[in-house]
Order: sequence, then C-alpha cells, then structure tokens
Amino acid sequence: MWIRASVRRRKMLRVAWIAALIGLVACSGGGEAGTAPTLVPPSLAGGTPSTAPSTTIGPCVPGPAVPGDARAEYCALHDELAATARAVAERRSPTAPPRAAWCAQLTPANNHRGTALFEPSAIDGAVLYARRLRELGATCVTIAVSYPLLLQNASGGDGFPDANRYLDQYQRLVTALRAQGLRINIESGFLFPQPEFTTLPIEDTYRALRASADPVAVLRAGRVNVLTRILRQLRPDYLSIGSEPDVAASLLGDRRIAAVYLDPQAYARDVEQLLNELKPARNGSVLIGAGVGTWQANATEYVNALVRTQLDYVDLHIYPVANGAFDAFLALADVASAGGKRVAVSEAWLFKAARPQLGAAQWDATLARNAVAFWQPLDELFIQTLGAAARSTDVLFMSPFDSLSFFAYAPAAVTDARRATTERAPLAVDAVLKGTVTPTGEAFRRATRS
Repeated sequence: MWIRASVRRRKMLRVAWIAALIGLVACSGGGEAGTAPTLVPPSLAGGTPSTAPSTTIGPCVPGPAVPGDARAEYCALHDELAATARAVAERRSPTAPPRAAWCAQLTPANNHRGTALFEPSAIDGAVLYARRLRELGATCVTIAVSYPLLLQNASGGDGFPDANRYLDQYQRLVTALRAQGLRINIESGFLFPQPEFTTLPIEDTYRALRASADPVAVLRAGRVNVLTRILRQLRPDYLSIGSEPDVAASLLGDRRIAAVYLDPQAYARDVEQLLNELKPARNGSVLIGAGVGTWQANATEYVNALVRTQLDYVDLHIYPVANGAFDAFLALADVASAGGKRVAVSEAWLFKAARPQLGAAQWDATLARNAVAFWQPLDELFIQTLGAAARSTDVLFMSPFDSLSFFAYAPAAVTDARRATTERAPLAVDAVLKGTVTPTGEAFRRATRS
C-alpha cells in the first residue's frame, strides 16, 4: 500500500512539475528542463568538458551537435571563459579568505510561478529539489520572494492578491528546508510583470504606484511591509533587498523612482532608510545585503556608496562573461573589502551571447539557450570559474542561477532554444525524482568541495 501511494505521489509530482517548469522562463533562464534521464554525453554536447578544477584549458573544439552558424559564437565564448578562468585562478589573496557557502536557486519555489505555488505538490516538489541540491553540496538555497507578492494592506488583509496565502506557503517551505539543515537566502527585488514571465497581475500594482503623488515614498513603505513580513515570518539567514537598480527602474517605469535608483548616492540613501525602518523586525542572525550587477558601467560608484551604509554585505550579480563580468566582480569585491564589507553573489550564470552579439541579443531568447545541450561544456567551465573566484576573494556565498542545468538539458539533437526549453522540462523532472545529474551538476559538486 505504501509503495503504491509513493508511486502515485511521484507521478503526481512529475505531472505538476512538467506543467510548471515549462513556464518558468524568468525563473531559470528560459523555461524549465520519452527516455529516462542520463548524463549528457560530452561527444553529443558542445565539446569535451573538464574533469577537475584546473587552469589548463584546451583550445575550443566544438562538438558535432554545435550548429555551423553557432560555432564562431560558441568558440568566442569559450575563449572568453578560458582566459577569465585562468586569470581568476591565478589571482592571489594576501590572506586565505574564509570558505564561501554554496547556494543554488530553488527554481520550483520562484515567485514568478504565482498561483502554481498553491498546487498540492508545489511544496513537496520544491523540498525534493532542495534535497537534490543539498546532495550536490549546496548548504543553502536561494528563493526569489519579491515585491509586491507579500504586500499586506493596513488592516492586515491582502494588499496583493493572495499575499497571505503566499506567505503561508513560503513558511511551510522554509520550515521543511530548515529540517534538511539548509540555510535560506531570500532575494527580494521586484517581480517582472511581462506575461512571458508570469501570469500574476504585477502591472496593476506598478501602475497604481506610478499614479501616486509620491511613488518613491509609496514604494519604500510597500517594500518595508514586504521585507518586514519576510524577516518576521520567514527568518532567512541572508536577505538581499535589491541588486539590480537599473533593472528595477526599468520594471517600475517611473521617472521619479528612476531618479533614485539610477543615482548611486540616492540609491544608497534609499537602502539606508530601508534598513533603519527594518530595525524593529530584524533578529540578531539575519544578514542583509544589496548591490548591483557587474554589467553596470558605474557599478563602482554604487559599491562605494553602499559600503557606507549599515548593510552586512554587498550583493553582486555576475552577468555577462562576454562583457568582463568576472573582472568587474573581482574589482568590485576589492572595493567592498576596502570599505569593510564582504560580498555575496545571489545570481550568476553564463549569458550565452559573445561580445559581438551582446548589443543585439534579446534577453529572453538568449536565456532560453540555457536548455540547449551543446552549451553544457561552457556551463561547466563557468561553474569552475565561479569556484576559482570564490577561492580568490572573500565571498560570503555563491549562488549559481540556472540550477535546472544541474539536472537536465534538452536532447542533444534539439538546438532550437524555445523547443529545448519545453523538451528539457520532463527530463529535469525525471532527473530530480531519480537523483541523476549532468556534468554541470558534477562541476557544481566539485566547486562546493574545493
């Protein structure tokens, strides 16, 4: 009887996950993941992956699955990564930095899933996914719980549809994750309102914000509301309260908010005011960070301003490699260290566009490439480089973004990114259920042990 119930439950989980993961464009880089899953054969992927952390990286040899029109871009990215990996590995810290914690995105719990989080299997699925990440060596998980999902009104009711119900679900999830011994990193930025990312009515909230007399004050009050609930009810170990001010300004679409978020000094003052208003909700153990993306031309100005706040750490998002992301990361980490702050990385992944293609790259279409198998060796090399970066500077934690790539890619013959996104989903679900991983997952395992 127990065996039958267990099989039935696994089938229910699988069906629910496939439906959810196909729609996770924003959550894991283009969507997300009939034969049983296997490791991606190197000969069918993009080339020969490495087997251990090393500064010796051979020349680019695209595998047979790499289409002819993608080979130049593939090798350009490979060469960028190889040079970066060598430079990062050769960097020497004056003193041995503390060992970084390794987190990973808990993709099934991402807030862009919206009402799918209320499905009976949603929490069980996320907990099993977290267990697999833990088996790979992760000691914490990153969960996106952004404004305005948990927004409460003045009377304690839902300020955003089903806000209290979402909070209940995340409380259940956090309790289960704690039982596994995992630490929790919550990213609380801003939900993407576009329909390709979510079915949630985010734009209604943003529209009302723009129509208010003082959108900066209204936004800050709303964020204090959401962040207070996270601190008191979810009690994470780490809370990142915003690390892409340029993206936030674009999403919110208000010039008055943009005037704050696009000015490093004004942004730091806004962060400091948030921290002051959050003091009554803080406990002694939670660490709070904020930061900037490595792609921002004036990222150094942001970090210089943020180190003068009460933040516990500066949170950096590492994208894209082709634009010098790792060089920027190391330079920004040095700025933070000089200001007395550690750095953390809540997001990092290989943006699969080489330098010549960056200007014309469509963000969502490029992220969809994460599911395509021939890019796998470059993902492995990216994880290796992340590991070297973690060893070369004082990093609180590292959290790779597209954790689905630890478990599955689309079949090697599928090179169309949109189709690959759909075809990866059932393979990813099966892999998580059965505990199989890709070479990228093995690279993550090595990074957590090094």
